[in-house]
Amino acid sequence: MKTFFKDIAADKAFAGCIFSLTASVQKAAIMRWSRCFEDIMSDGPYTGPGFSEKLSQLSAYLDRQLELNYKAKTWDELCAIPFFSDIASLFRAYSEKFEALVHKFQYIFLLLGMDSMVHMKDYLLWDMNRLLRNLKDSLGADEMKSFIEDIFRLCAKLKENHISEILDCLLTLGKEVSAYE
Repeated sequence: MKTFFKDIAADKAFAGCIFSLTASVQKAAIMRWSRCFEDIMSDGPYTGPGFSEKLSQLSAYLDRQLELNYKAKTWDELCAIPFFSDIASLFRAYSEKFEALVHKFQYIFLLLGMDSMVHMKDYLLWDMNRLLRNLKDSLGADEMKSFIEDIFRLCAKLKENHISEILDCLLTLGKEVSAYE
């Protein structure tokens, strides 16, 4: 939106209208992200040391962006605030902030449950399968067993809404476990 409206926003005849429209759409997008995030967290099976704290950082980030949106007075200030797809990309990349493989996996499952991430489903599945393919390099035998148990617990909780994603992940997991020595 900011790319398409840049030239029109520079025209004094349209600047105020375009600024207001863009700020309103951006505000609605940030608020949608916040609601989706809160809904997922309120009934999600996501646990572990440090996991909630990292997720709280994302929630605080959205709050800051909304505050910046309210304070924006110029087109450049407004464009410095992430828009819908910018936030989606940031959320996807945030999986790297988690140290534990199971937390990365849980986080990606969380994103798959967000309506706002539907357009990134293929990328998220690719990320999840990449994590699973790296299992044998990342975990020892005891850790592998514990991780597989965690995955099955998580899959059981999420199977009603994410059956195709779960089946895809279990296929990759099966391949990795069979190749594990």
